[in-house]
Amino acid sequence: MLEASGEIERFKEIIEKDKDKRERLAAAHREYARDRVSLLTGEERAWISHEMPGIWKAITTRGVAGIRPDNYGGIKCLHGHYAHYVAGGDNPVGELVSGAIRAYGLPESCGQDNGLPRGWCTG
Repeated sequence: MLEASGEIERFKEIIEKDKDKRERLAAAHREYARDRVSLLTGEERAWISHEMPGIWKAITTRGVAGIRPDNYGGIKCLHGHYAHYVAGGDNPVGELVSGAIRAYGLPESCGQDNGLPRGWCTG
């Protein structure tokens, strides 16, 4: 809903105009890559880096939603930014998504009485 209504472009404008948000977003992408690598065992790291160097490069350098390191100001997949934010990441795009969810009057959780249409929440 947010992506379809043009929020990505609006969020890009907000980030571009705010140096602190740009720096926080770049840091969020770097943090995300570090966190991803930290989930692997030493054996997995060694194997992937040796056997799948292209995948290893992506795992170690790509940020939230697969953003390339040369595009750390980029925004795509708002759900990825939001997930990073609600998981505790300092992600200014996730923060903007959270505000937009509230502005649209949507609940941020999938409780039983949240008023969402059937099938909205899974799991």
